Amino acid sequence: MSTFAPQAVRVVAPDQFKHVNFTLGMILGVDDFTQEFAFLSNRDQWATRELHGYGTVCGLQLSAQPVGMPDGWQIAVESGAAVNPRGQLIRVPTTQCAKLNPWLLAHQAEVIQHTSSPLDVIRLYVVLCYRECPVDLVPIPGEPCRSEDDSQAPSRLLDDYQLELRWEPPDQRHEDAIRDFISWLAQIEIANIFDTDANLAAFEAAVRGLAPRLESGLGSPPEFVLGSPPESLQIPRSAVDVYLRRAFLLWTTELKPLCLNLQQDCAGYPPSEECVLLGQVIVPLAPSGEVSDTEPVTIDQERRPYLLSTRVIQEWMLHRLQTLDELLASPPGAGSAGPVGATGPAGATGSVGATGPAGATGPAGATGPAGATGPAAVGGATGPAGATGPAGATGPVGATGPAAVGGATGPAGATGPAGATGPAGATGPVGATGPAAAPGATGPVGATGPAGATGPVGATGPGGGGALVTATGTVRFTDLIPSSNQFSRPIPHTLNRPNPPITLAIEVPENNPDLTVPPILPNNPPPNVNTEFAVALTVYYMPDRANFRVGVSLPQNSTFKNLLVRWFAIQA
Repeated sequence: MSTFAPQAVRVVAPDQFKHVNFTLGMILGVDDFTQEFAFLSNRDQWATRELHGYGTVCGLQLSAQPVGMPDGWQIAVESGAAVNPRGQLIRVPTTQCAKLNPWLLAHQAEVIQHTSSPLDVIRLYVVLCYRECPVDLVPIPGEPCRSEDDSQAPSRLLDDYQLELRWEPPDQRHEDAIRDFISWLAQIEIANIFDTDANLAAFEAAVRGLAPRLESGLGSPPEFVLGSPPESLQIPRSAVDVYLRRAFLLWTTELKPLCLNLQQDCAGYPPSEECVLLGQVIVPLAPSGEVSDTEPVTIDQERRPYLLSTRVIQEWMLHRLQTLDELLASPPGAGSAGPVGATGPAGATGSVGATGPAGATGPAGATGPAGATGPAAVGGATGPAGATGPAGATGPVGATGPAAVGGATGPAGATGPAGATGPAGATGPVGATGPAAAPGATGPVGATGPAGATGPVGATGPGGGGALVTATGTVRFTDLIPSSNQFSRPIPHTLNRPNPPITLAIEVPENNPDLTVPPILPNNPPPNVNTEFAVALTVYYMPDRANFRVGVSLPQNSTFKNLLVRWFAIQA
């Protein structure tokens, strides 16, 4: 046996916050390359754990499967990848299995310490850790006092892993604190209240009040027990973005440093924990100390951390925007919309346009039967006859028959045809009209005959010169508050054109039916002076161009409590 041993080589860990300043002519050695790798590796891990977090990235499905005796059950972890709390990527290339009965036999003493009876249930944690594996040995020059084994050194370091069953979970207090803080914040009610400095200060105080409970969560697992926010704590709907920005600012600058993992700080030093939780295995035991053959082994992954890719979150938000469209389209300061009021009376009819040309006349209907003739009127005196006109020329005489010879005269022959009538003489002048006789009694009117078929409608004449109101309705606003804005729900204007001109008017204020809106005179109201009767009405068109919202703004000294607003959508 030799009294001497090989000289120990002192290895100094590189400073992970330094990188090599490469200079022309500089002689580089192993330390320089090791230093540069340490800096780059630490920078990648730092960015990963602080900007993304840690947990399962892909795969690594955990399951419990019965395999029969003697192994009983096996725990399987599929291939996949994860990031540990230090920000190191861990790769498991193939499925890994652990047999429970052999594991229980190898850890009998520990099982006894963690059980109170033979039929107890034990809880194990499946943990994935990062390891480096030196590979690819190469010969190196020998030095004095070195053994033969020291003449070779691995030329590569392989990113490797280690899967274990443990009695305690890895330290993930930061993961648990994030979950508890977001759960607490999500319980705060978003309400239709005014945003005031006092309300914002109360919100900040409540968030800062979580610090002692976050700092005291030192258990395993840590129990922060943030509970519920005060019931009086509310976020104004019109300032949700302001309050959330303030909450996340306080988390980043004041609360997060209190709940980092062990040995981790905000200046870049990583935590000591190198392992990430995959799940909890609940194992029922038989009297023999092996896995029960009557109760199943179950898996609990409630506390398992995991990371979603930015692409998954992006697609989720794009789909969520469909349901948030109304909220995002709301004007600043808009409260929740009240119910739509009942439809008011119709507005005055617009002016009538010019009459178009008449259509063609339809065929006349059949004439009804004539009524009975009334009694004849008594005739008046006949006027003197006019002078007789000259006689017309006499037509030619027919031929004379032959005379009888010596005998008695025979009977006269038949009269020949009359000659043609000569032209009539000129008509004499009309005599003076005699006095009119008294009218006879009017006979009864005959029954009306059936109506004739209606003729075709003529073409419509050109429209009147004025605009035409084509849609109208009312919106009811209730419980109005001075110095406030209130907005209606989206209202469809029902017209064919997008975003038509819309006119708003106030009907009789409902808090005083006898009170009418005062006339607008040159000095009433005075310029730039808010009066109790002042109110501003605004139309907000929705992005779909088929709907709009009505906004009401009241001055500080307004007395209006309820208003009925009439809207008119105009088709130009």
